[in-house]
Amino acid sequence: MCSPTTRPYIFINVNEDENVPRPSRVLARLGAGIALTAEALAAAVVGGAYVVFGLASESAHTAFSLSVAALALALALGLGAATWGVWHGRRWAASLSVTWQVIQGAVGVYVFSEHPFVGLTVIALAALAIAGTLRSSGARAG
Repeated sequence: MCSPTTRPYIFINVNEDENVPRPSRVLARLGAGIALTAEALAAAVVGGAYVVFGLASESAHTAFSLSVAALALALALGLGAATWGVWHGRRWAASLSVTWQVIQGAVGVYVFSEHPFVGLTVIALAALAIAGTLRSSGARAG
C-alpha cells in the first residue's frame, strides 16, 4: 500500500497538465484568432478608407469622416490587442473579445432584416469567435 507522500508515478494525469494545451483548445484558439484577425483588419481598412475620404474631399463632411476614421482605428487597435491576447492564450483577452462579439452579434441581428446573407455571416463569425475564445481561454462551467 502506498502512502500519500510516496505515490507511484503512474497515477499522475498528464491530461490535466496546464502547460500542455489540448488539441481542442488549440483549434478553438485558431478559429477565434482567425475571426478576430479578420475583424481587426476590416476595422483598420474601414478606418483607413475614411481617412483617405476625409482628406480627399473638400466638403463639410471632412470632420465627420475623420471622426469616423478615428473611431474605426481605435476599434481596430482594441481588436488588435484582443487578437494578440487570444493568439497568445491570455485570459484577459476573453473579456475584450466576447464583449465585442456580443455587440457584433446584435448588429448582425439588426442587419439581417435588410441583408440576410450579411447578417448571418456577422452572426456566425461572432458565434465562432465567442465559442473559440471561451474554449481556448480555459473557461469551465462549475
